Amino acid sequence: MVLTKKQKKELVIRLYEEGKTTREIAKIVRISIRDIGIILREYNKEPEPKPQKSDHAKAFQLFLAGKTPTQVSIIVDLS
Repeated sequence: MVLTKKQKKELVIRLYEEGKTTREIAKIVRISIRDIGIILREYNKEPEPKPQKSDHAKAFQLFLAGKTPTQVSIIVDLS
């Protein structure tokens, strides 16, 4: 029997609530651990982790905010 995406999502949540580990759920439902993590983060209302800004992006943002080159260097910890 082939499960729909919605059915798989509901099954993942039910197994999670039963105390199954992510690996056990992956084996039972036959989906990736990554996909299970996405479903559980959504279920637990955890926001997706935001990628860190590069030093260049941070520096540019500080320059736009009116910081001096010395202040930017200190804040971003540039040599």
